[in-house]
Amino acid sequence: MASVSRIQLYEATAITGDVNSSASVLEGLQTDLIAYIDVSACHADTTVSCDIEHSADGTNWLTLISMTNVVGAASREAKSITDFALPKVRAAITLAGATKSATVEVDLFYDKKR
Repeated sequence: MASVSRIQLYEATAITGDVNSSASVLEGLQTDLIAYIDVSACHADTTVSCDIEHSADGTNWLTLISMTNVVGAASREAKSITDFALPKVRAAITLAGATKSATVEVDLFYDKKR
């Protein structure tokens, strides 16, 4: 029996510029992941983009999936990832607009395989 695991890649935090989260490690080879971004506050002209990146070595990063919120509005988005993820994952958050300000949380969910 599998159980759902959550990795919080970036804790809900107010940011005013681009951020790369610290690397987190997946337990074993994972597929069928769900990426989740929650933009709970956003300046009227700010767009939040987030790439979930993965890496074998924690140095060379590849984009696993990309997500973008609606300009100037709080939003949530979940996307399925069907590709296999390398063991190290992180969130690369980018803010665009004249005034860059948003509160962002990024999570990754997966079935923990035994």
